[in-house]
Amino acid sequence: MKKLLPFMALLLMIAACNQDDNTQATTPIEPIIFSDVEVGQKFFYQRYVVNNCDSLPGSFEWRDDTLVLEVTGLEESKIFLQESLTEYSENYYENTPPVQYSLDFTDGGLLSVGSSYLFSPYSEDTLRLHTSNDNTVEQNGCHLLHDSSESVIGAFISTFELGDISLMDKSVSSKGEFLTSYDLFYDSEKIYTLHTVFFDDVGPFNVSAFGWNLIEE
Repeated sequence: MKKLLPFMALLLMIAACNQDDNTQATTPIEPIIFSDVEVGQKFFYQRYVVNNCDSLPGSFEWRDDTLVLEVTGLEESKIFLQESLTEYSENYYENTPPVQYSLDFTDGGLLSVGSSYLFSPYSEDTLRLHTSNDNTVEQNGCHLLHDSSESVIGAFISTFELGDISLMDKSVSSKGEFLTSYDLFYDSEKIYTLHTVFFDDVGPFNVSAFGWNLIEE
């Protein structure tokens, strides 16, 4: 754990806090993504779609899917999570088990293990969480402009606005694949948005998007 402390202190995903040897058993690690992380903690996300990125803001639409992200377990360098849709969600199916996975801390960043709604694009990838204002990206309609050929990029964005979504001064981990891009927005407190963009190569050319956005109190 000690060898991780200098590294973790630099991560924008870590809430600023100092822990000592008397840390309670319910919080054996410095908060990652969630501040004051505890078993049973929950976050809620609503799904949105953009049918045509050239027709914003009119093509932005909230959908009736609510995703529940719950902390189910903690270890010294690992956090266990599960995801499930609420009963009245558009894509809810009875008796469907929750999706369970873990996030592991490594010397290179945060490793996502297993499939999930929020982290599937980054499954088995180490997210590079050392982001600073020196490495910035900008928004262009539905998608972000990256000046890099790397597959997973950690950067900073000052403003992201899409439909009713408005984010300011966030870190973002981005990943590009063939005709698809993924952007995960977060800060030292929580994950805010997973944003997915599709580039349709079948004429007429169309760019669409969908994602999950944090429901805040």
